[in-house]
Amino acid sequence: MKKYDPPVPQGLKEDHLPAPPGMHIVPLSVYLGIFGTLMVLTGVTVFVAFQDLGVFNNLVALSIAIFKATLVLLYFMHLRYGPAMNRVLVVVAGLFLVIMMTVTLSDYFTRPVAGPTLSNRQAATH
Repeated sequence: MKKYDPPVPQGLKEDHLPAPPGMHIVPLSVYLGIFGTLMVLTGVTVFVAFQDLGVFNNLVALSIAIFKATLVLLYFMHLRYGPAMNRVLVVVAGLFLVIMMTVTLSDYFTRPVAGPTLSNRQAATH
């Protein structure tokens, strides 16, 4: 495979060359902004963990985690500017994860609560 070597236009330096065809160059400022957002959201997660929100503690923490995971997928894994097939594959993988978790948890939550077995009772009395 031949390496893409574009001609250097007059007046441009080597490090300011245009992107190869079909590629999108994300500016460093976007990556730094996303990194800063992730750090702030991590701080918010820690802050929320020490607040008493009742039954909403887990909901808020999971919402922040899902938002952070979405940012990582879109920008650091290049799904925002990448081919559409990559986005389809990530969505399908997420759906399979949800299906597997649903099947596993439905099995777990429908099992009867077992009391102590005979061997446990015998061990407790001796």
